[in-house]
Amino acid sequence: MKTFRTIIAFFQALLPILGFGLISTVIYSDLKTPYNIIIAITVFTVGLFASRSIFNMIRRRGVISVMSGDNDTYDLDELEPTPGSGVLKLTPDELTNLFLGKKMNFNRR
Repeated sequence: MKTFRTIIAFFQALLPILGFGLISTVIYSDLKTPYNIIIAITVFTVGLFASRSIFNMIRRRGVISVMSGDNDTYDLDELEPTPGSGVLKLTPDELTNLFLGKKMNFNRR
C-alpha cells in the first residue's frame, strides 16, 4: 500500500513541476537575456518546492484524505447582514416555512 501511495504521490507531484517548467520555458524564451535566466530559474525553483511539498503531503496523508480534506472555516457563519443590503438572515425554520408555504418572499425588508 505504501508503494501505491508513493507512485500516486509521484504522479500528482509531477503535474505542478510540468506546469512551472512550461511557464519557466516561456519566460526564458520571451524575456531579454540577463533577466530570463534569473526569472526562469526562480519560477522553476518555486515549482520544485511546490512539487516536493505536494509529494510529501500525499505520501504522508494519503490520496483520499488529501482530495477530500475539510478545509473550510466557520467564520462566515457568524456574519451579520449589513442594514440596507437586502440580505436576509433567516433561521432554518423560517427558510423551511417560506419554502413549504410556496411564498418565496425574500424581498421583504
